[in-house]
Amino acid sequence: MRGHAFIGQDPMRSDNTCHYLAADFDGPAAVLDALAYTKAARSQGVPAALELSQSGRGAHVWIFFAAAVRADLARALGTALIHEASMLRGWMELTSYDRLFPNQDVLPAGGFGNLIAAPLQGKRRRDGLTTFLDLSTLEPHADQWLFLSTIDRLSPSELARYRHRRPCRVEAVGH
Repeated sequence: MRGHAFIGQDPMRSDNTCHYLAADFDGPAAVLDALAYTKAARSQGVPAALELSQSGRGAHVWIFFAAAVRADLARALGTALIHEASMLRGWMELTSYDRLFPNQDVLPAGGFGNLIAAPLQGKRRRDGLTTFLDLSTLEPHADQWLFLSTIDRLSPSELARYRHRRPCRVEAVGH
């Protein structure tokens, strides 16, 4: 947190569960696509937080779970939200969409998952990077810790309900 090192974290647990899902967006349209993804999540009742990545040219959208959930179910949610986000934007090349964390549904025997850079890295945070953004201003929340302490977490039962819910139809909003 002080900025002496960069820390990566692997969301996958050895039992193929995770406590969060993060969607990674990079490139010129990254923030717009990440905003659409965040809006898609929120339109479905899924709490999501937008973080500016350490490069400043990308974004991560985080969904936190109240308890460990199966990685395949978390990833299914993430994939559905990509579809919803493309419908919201009316057009989305998805060249900015990089991947979901966790990257896989199941860990190989004796294997590892994939790392994502931890948010709030001290040195980058002082430059306004690796911070969670206020969606109304696209500025970093004044108190990152307060924001994180108040964000809702999706429960395993809410995730299960989402799986059985039919995605809403949304009108396209521009190109």
